[in-house]
Amino acid sequence: MGALIGLPPSLVEIYSSDIKKVYKANSVPLYLGLALTNISAYIHLFIMSIILYIAAPLIFNAEILENPSMYFISLAIFTTVSFSIASIIGLAVKDQAKTSMFSIIVFLPSIMLSGIMFPIELLPKVFETIGKLFPDT
Repeated sequence: MGALIGLPPSLVEIYSSDIKKVYKANSVPLYLGLALTNISAYIHLFIMSIILYIAAPLIFNAEILENPSMYFISLAIFTTVSFSIASIIGLAVKDQAKTSMFSIIVFLPSIMLSGIMFPIELLPKVFETIGKLFPDT
C-alpha cells in the first residue's frame, strides 16, 4: 500500500511542477528524482516491515518465522516490484488526483485477488489465475 498509494503522487509532484525546472537549471539529472524518491520510500517501508516483524509475535501472537532470511529476501523483491509499478503510474499520469485513482485501481484488485484478505482457493479459477499476476501473491 505504501508503494502504490504513496509513491506516485510524489513523482507527479516532482515531474509536473517547478521542481523539474530547478533540476534542469542546476544540471541535476532528471532520473535522480525517481531514484531518490524510490530509495527513500524503500528505506521507510523496510524499516516499517522490520518493526512489524518484531512486533507481530509480541502483539498478535504471530508465529516466529523459521527462515527469516527468506522473508527479507521476498520482502525486498516484492517491494522492488511494487515500486516499479508505482513508478510507472507516477511517471505516466500527470495529474495527482488521477494518479491516486490509478493507484487504487491497481491496489484494490491486488489485495482482493492475491490471497492476502482471504485464501485464494475460495476464488473462482479465473480470478485465482488473475490474482497470480499480482506481486502480492
